[in-house]
Amino acid sequence: MNMETRPQSASSRESAHKRDTGPATSGWVRLEQLTALVLVAVVVCVGWMVTAAYEPTWFRLFSLDAEIILVVAVLSTALILVSAAALVNTRSREK
Repeated sequence: MNMETRPQSASSRESAHKRDTGPATSGWVRLEQLTALVLVAVVVCVGWMVTAAYEPTWFRLFSLDAEIILVVAVLSTALILVSAAALVNTRSREK
């Protein structure tokens, strides 16, 4: 029995690479986009907190309690989304 190894074409290697890099579903893409948007909101919140710390009278949105709840909600959402994105990414590679 002759077991020759034929070289793969470039297109078959690319398609195999695309299959191995993780899910390419629209749900995955939307999760990544939403995670990126929330991470941008985290950066904005941190910038706002620094500005509010140095100039407390300039840029107050709500009461202090409401501002704390808003920042904690944004940070919690970011933590959950980043964890979910990492979990989906690692689960898809195990298959």
